[in-house]
Amino acid sequence: MVANFIRRMVLHDSVHDTGCTLKAMRKADVRYLLPFDGLHRYLPVLFNNAGLRVVEVTVNHRPRKHGQSKYTITERAMRGLYDLIGVRWLMARRISWPKNGEIDAQLN
Repeated sequence: MVANFIRRMVLHDSVHDTGCTLKAMRKADVRYLLPFDGLHRYLPVLFNNAGLRVVEVTVNHRPRKHGQSKYTITERAMRGLYDLIGVRWLMARRISWPKNGEIDAQLN
């Protein structure tokens, strides 16, 4: 909950929980992604930033039945913070490309 709150404040994102690994997207929209380790946490904000529509759907989270998580809070926090800074930088540096019709109008 804390990580999601921080992410929302820094990135001005309205998604409640990006920790859920269930994500669905149009194949054509993958072109807006710059692959990096930890990308899954930032898919909604990256798609929003590209002008695409993002919808949240409630899912049921079930408790782990077997094994133990390999993550530690410190490891996740450090990786998440590092990625958060990088995504914020990418968003600030984004260049909006004109649409095809706008390019044609500029050339004439």
